[in-house]
Amino acid sequence: MTVIVTAAKRYDFDGNKGAQFYTLGDMIEEEDRVGCPVMKLSGEYNVLDNLRGVRLPARFDLKCDVQVGAKDSMKYHVVGAAPTMTAQQEKASQPAKA
Repeated sequence: MTVIVTAAKRYDFDGNKGAQFYTLGDMIEEEDRVGCPVMKLSGEYNVLDNLRGVRLPARFDLKCDVQVGAKDSMKYHVVGAAPTMTAQQEKASQPAKA
């Protein structure tokens, strides 16, 4: 899935390792809600390293596994992340034409 990652953090408590990724949801315009809600995804500890060197917030392709969450709900667990290039960044990375 492609999302805007705003922040991430990881933890290691007594050998229990993991990470949390904060993303922006789609724009909502409803009677009782407006804006882009922040969503929190759990993930693997080492995935946070894939975000380093990229100025956040930034768009990332997140590879996720689907897991069973609380009360038998479905949740996404991040197992990989790669930054996506904007059209402007992609154009700047291509060699100049003569």
